[in-house]
Amino acid sequence: MMENVKTLEELKAFVPRYFHQLEPVRNKAIFTCKVRVYNYFDMVSVAANLLKLCALATHDDGQEISDLVHNNSIDVNRIIELALQFMPYDQAELADEIYSMLEKDSTHEK
Repeated sequence: MMENVKTLEELKAFVPRYFHQLEPVRNKAIFTCKVRVYNYFDMVSVAANLLKLCALATHDDGQEISDLVHNNSIDVNRIIELALQFMPYDQAELADEIYSMLEKDSTHEK
């Protein structure tokens, strides 16, 4: 894998398979990140669950969400699934590969 990378050009060719979670927005210094949902209703439900969790976390007694909120139960599993989608597993794998290469290189220099 990475041990075959010797030049910057080879690294540039190798890296894209690890850095695909963020997509650059044209002509801006920002990125978009895709989130997988089942449908539009699921997308709204996930957003609502995030907001309800925030409301609960910032509520004075932290015990309940106001009855003013429609369907005030929180689907914590969906929030955890959303958070897991943001985990940069591929980038961590690349970091391990680079670290391993640097470690091998430093033992050869001694």
